[in-house]
Amino acid sequence: MAERNFESLRVWQNARVFVNEIYDLMADNNDWGFRDQIQRASVSIMNNIAEGFESGSDTKYANYLNISKEVVLKFAICCTSALIESIVHKNSLKV
Repeated sequence: MAERNFESLRVWQNARVFVNEIYDLMADNNDWGFRDQIQRASVSIMNNIAEGFESGSDTKYANYLNISKEVVLKFAICCTSALIESIVHKNSLKV
């Protein structure tokens, strides 16, 4: 059986695609703080999957996956907040 590393994990591969999509999506965003936070969160998800897998411990791996899950939640909250802010801002401009 071939030795596995984090790059062979489907979840890590999906996270890598996600990071690329986020960087592409945020490329023209001028809200530097928001852009930085969203990009860092996406990279954190990918990194935690890799670090946990490479730790060699099922317990540590599970812990790192839980951290990734928490970052996904924070990411979703940031995006929801940004969407609400965008809607509120657009509605406040209507006269």
